[in-house]
Amino acid sequence: KTQVISFEGKNLSNRIVTSTADFIAYPEKIFPYLIKTECFCFTQQTLKPMESKIFTMVFYLDPSLDSDRSLDNLKELVFTYKFSEYKS
Repeated sequence: KTQVISFEGKNLSNRIVTSTADFIAYPEKIFPYLIKTECFCFTQQTLKPMESKIFTMVFYLDPSLDSDRSLDNLKELVFTYKFSEYKS
């Protein structure tokens, strides 16, 4: 089933910042099954000073996840993004 989740990002600086977002997921074993179909992390993001913005990610979990016995007790997924300033 496709899911849409939102994240808030805010530029806390006093200048325009262009950044890229690094994706972190827990448990890490979920990565082979996590299919991102749309994500703000695919492109650079620019925020004005003190600007906040809501970013979205659209994803689904590969059904083969059900056959991975090491994830039988999985109850929760945690997704985090870390923004890093883009240096050209």
